[in-house]
Amino acid sequence: MLTNTIASRLKAWAFRLVASEETLALRQIEVQDARNSTPGSWDAKIYELTQELAAVSKVEASLKRELDLAHLGRRRAQNALMPFGRIPATIWVDIFLAALTSCDHEGQVAFLQAITSTNHFWRFLALNAPTLWCEIVIRNKNSDFRRAHAYLHRSASALLNVTLLAISPYHPPTEGRELLQWISPHLQRCKSLIIVTGNYESAQAMFPIRYPTPKLCTFIWEHIGRQLAPDTPIIVLDGSTSSPTSVRVQVAVGSNMPYSVRLGKSRLAVRDLTIKGGDVRTMREHMESLLTYPNLRSLIWGPEHVDAEAEQFGPTCLRSESVEMIRWMPRLHRFHIFDRMETPRLRHLVLSTSFNHAMDILGSIGPFPHLRTLWVETGWFSDFQILRLVDNHPTLEAIGSSSPRAILPVVQMLAKPISSLPSDFSLPRLSSFHIIYREAPTHFSPWVEAWAMTRIDSPVAFNSPPGAPVFEITQFPEDPEVEICRALRDFLRIRLERQSELEIRLNNFSWTHLANVPEYFETLALQYPNNVSLSAHPFDQDYIPHLFFPI
Repeated sequence: MLTNTIASRLKAWAFRLVASEETLALRQIEVQDARNSTPGSWDAKIYELTQELAAVSKVEASLKRELDLAHLGRRRAQNALMPFGRIPATIWVDIFLAALTSCDHEGQVAFLQAITSTNHFWRFLALNAPTLWCEIVIRNKNSDFRRAHAYLHRSASALLNVTLLAISPYHPPTEGRELLQWISPHLQRCKSLIIVTGNYESAQAMFPIRYPTPKLCTFIWEHIGRQLAPDTPIIVLDGSTSSPTSVRVQVAVGSNMPYSVRLGKSRLAVRDLTIKGGDVRTMREHMESLLTYPNLRSLIWGPEHVDAEAEQFGPTCLRSESVEMIRWMPRLHRFHIFDRMETPRLRHLVLSTSFNHAMDILGSIGPFPHLRTLWVETGWFSDFQILRLVDNHPTLEAIGSSSPRAILPVVQMLAKPISSLPSDFSLPRLSSFHIIYREAPTHFSPWVEAWAMTRIDSPVAFNSPPGAPVFEITQFPEDPEVEICRALRDFLRIRLERQSELEIRLNNFSWTHLANVPEYFETLALQYPNNVSLSAHPFDQDYIPHLFFPI
């Protein structure tokens, strides 16, 4: 509403406009006689008219602002009647955040630019949602500092996920240190810190991190360089400034980068530890330090190089009273470790290896008294070994593999009548099977996922009477894909006959590189519509189902 002052001025100006013609005529007469007057007599008139013009300009600007607000109110009233206008702002932010987390860094930048330039309402929501601006990725100080500065300002006091990439061969090694120094004032609210280095000099310039990071939960260092490194080890963490609960150190395959993770008293907080790659000294040091992690829950272990001394030294130092999940990812031909490994609380075991001596590792496993899930990520195991492994762990509830060569004998065995099983086999009551197939004829062929679940209501002894025939090892056919389909069909039929619930989920899209398999899956789904469903699964080289490694 107009104020009383503006209203009174409008009345005065309205009266002035009525007499404007008479006033203008008088001014013209005065101008004609201006030669007979002095300049000072006109100064007062000029000042008076200038003041009136300034007042009119102020009133005009005020009226324009009120007009803009009126238009804005009308638009908001119209938007409130639309379906999207009834969605609360908090739900809009959750929708934006869900879409943002499904993109990579380039996709996140493009998404934030899109929602802040679509309309005023979305821009207002995005700029006032600190959680949308928490991903800070810096590759180059010249090009990324401006965007990172804007993100840091908009994130307010929210916890940050910081990624520093010091991988460019065209920049000096000290640039990584400059990146860390620039972001250091904001590391106090850093929840996740990821550092990627490309050479030894960059890593040496950045580590150890001595800036306080009291909120740090996840620390990841990835070294992608493969050049020869000096003998001086790099101390990644010294434990004096942070207490992360999750630590991951990954060195590229073929690199001899020596490093050390020394957490001091902070090791009490570590629950998830990943050590992949490194030289002999690194592996030896970390194998010994595992005893000093009293609350360690999950361990991902991927040694790259080892010698005879480390082979004798390693197994005795892998005893842990707290570890419940282990993923063993060796890249060497001989490193027997499970035969002397003691983890009384182990629940989940993942074997990720692809070399020919994997049979020796599998033959030396366990038994672990509380093992619940087993994931075998290789096809080098024989039928007898995989069956013996399952037989030695009666507590197993789920077994899975990325290769039909490992899982097929178990599926075939459970599809057989109980009376035909060997007498010396005491199989556990498995509740689930999980198969993600990625042994395709070409490198670009995607995976196949087959998920089977059965629930046994009453205890059943899988021991057959004396004199039962010995279980025969099934020869693997030329087309393992078709054979696993047939085994799943038999498995489904035998479970339904036993009145046990069963569900099979098949990734039909991943089988398109074979002519007859999609048709077979579709036929199986039509035959058992309540038990078989078709779905698609994305290709991920490092995918492990959450059931088998719940971190």
